[in-house]
Amino acid sequence: MTKKEMSLMARKFLAAQNGSPVFSLRSSTPEVPYGSYEKPVYFFYGSLSDPATLAKVLRRSDMPELLPAKTLRYTIKLWGPYPALLIDFAEYEDAEAPIVYGMAYQVQSFEEEEWLKEHETNHYRSEYCRIHLEDGKEVPGRTFVWNADEAILTEGTFDLPQFLKARSQWKG
Repeated sequence: MTKKEMSLMARKFLAAQNGSPVFSLRSSTPEVPYGSYEKPVYFFYGSLSDPATLAKVLRRSDMPELLPAKTLRYTIKLWGPYPALLIDFAEYEDAEAPIVYGMAYQVQSFEEEEWLKEHETNHYRSEYCRIHLEDGKEVPGRTFVWNADEAILTEGTFDLPQFLKARSQWKG
């Protein structure tokens, strides 16, 4: 049997046995060694943009470093008192695109990322986004977008200081 007659999977296995690369990344990102963790930057627009709340979720004793940021082409609705980020699929020029302001944080470990996902529940999912930092830099990152029925959301805006004050009253 010639290599051309082999299935694609068989050719990949053969290539791997011979030490040839099975695939190549067509990206400018450096190769990440096996077992290492790439620290993603997350964009937060709700309660996680509060350093004390984020520290509690991440089980940290110190305050995490948050950077003022924004992301484009998203809108906010409310799920009770909580903001829900929705992707805006309309066509915009960047100058006209809706803007959501928040904070950026570079996750430090796989565990931290898992704690964030646990905190957000299955009502939100982690998605790729472009994060625009206050200093003008644009970085690839992730954010939590709404992952449930949009019919349960209401129009409104999220005000962090007002939310934190209300939350302190919930706890008695």
